[in-house]
Amino acid sequence: TFTNPDNLTINAGQTATLTLAQLTAFEAGGTVTNSGTLNVTTASGDLTADNLSVVDGTLTLSGDATLPNSTSDMPSAINAGSNAITVAASADLTGVTFTNPDNLTINASQTVSMTAAQVTAFNAGGTLTNSGTLNVSGTGDLSAQDLGGVTTLTLSGDATLPNSTSDMP
Repeated sequence: TFTNPDNLTINAGQTATLTLAQLTAFEAGGTVTNSGTLNVTTASGDLTADNLSVVDGTLTLSGDATLPNSTSDMPSAINAGSNAITVAASADLTGVTFTNPDNLTINASQTVSMTAAQVTAFNAGGTLTNSGTLNVSGTGDLSAQDLGGVTTLTLSGDATLPNSTSDMP
């Protein structure tokens, strides 16, 4: 437990693991300078106000969570731990690596960008509920991808579409 922390510096070549509460305390009391690797554990609930962009390792969810409200606040990787994720603000998630995905919900009036592989992982791990707009870019062999729930599929080159009508956008 940190009480009134100031600045946190993680040097190059070093790895630090903090809880979300610890990271939040450092960000509230000063700055976090990360030249190494930062992992954050025990994150859940409403993360919309959290700036997790400094997390260049993995954010590990310990319960259902609502992602930060800006693309620039996203961590580089999220271990969903089979917990549900909600996107309550428009975001580009193509740069986020997801492991152990479960359910993904995109709230109404929000626009989310993802890769075909990310959509397939959520469809395989749980359900993808799209009440907003889900844009996916893809190319190559998409025949094994489950793109159900995708609003718009943009092909950036030659592509083989999914084998099943139910897997089509």
